Amino acid sequence: MQEENSSSPRGNLTVISVQKRGAAGGFYRVGFSDGSSLFLLKDILLKAGIFKGDEVERKTLPVLEEQSKTLEAERKALNLLSHSMHTRKGLKLKLMQRGFSEDIIDKALKRVEELGYIDDAKFAETWLASRITRHPEGRLALISHLMQKGVERALAESTVNELCSRQMELECARTVLNKLTKLTEKKKLNRQILFSKLYRKGFSYEIINTVMED
Repeated sequence: MQEENSSSPRGNLTVISVQKRGAAGGFYRVGFSDGSSLFLLKDILLKAGIFKGDEVERKTLPVLEEQSKTLEAERKALNLLSHSMHTRKGLKLKLMQRGFSEDIIDKALKRVEELGYIDDAKFAETWLASRITRHPEGRLALISHLMQKGVERALAESTVNELCSRQMELECARTVLNKLTKLTEKKKLNRQILFSKLYRKGFSYEIINTVMED
């Protein structure tokens, strides 16, 4: 009886209030005749044409809520991308940390991918070029870092193999070794310590032996 009294004869709900939430007016709280309420983005609200006094079918409410949350997640993703490049996996993790469900995130990121804003291959190339210049490391370390940032192993390995030649890795190892040997006067680093430090930088045994023999 309570549900019948709070709804129209056709079983619809009546919108009793539409209140703006937040200074920017991005969200609106829509109150219904059964005492329930729903938070919707302004764009979704206007698209659905919901105003005070209107009747809304119950079955449309979950759909509108999902559309609103998906659009919100999409905008969050685009905002994150406007500050720095991200992989798809990296964006998904940050959106999950912001409380979005996995289903909503996947729908939002699909749209962002369609717009061309997510490109893991381009991310890997850009990040790798910058990393080699600022922080010389071995191929193993570079692959590991790319994977930590959400790049799939196969893509990380192929990108490093393509952009980091053996000669380039040797130059990186020499750069690191030269910096380390400058510390020998103060810390008296022996060969074993130098070898260990280079190995932790991701250089292979073959690369390390080559530069140390040189």
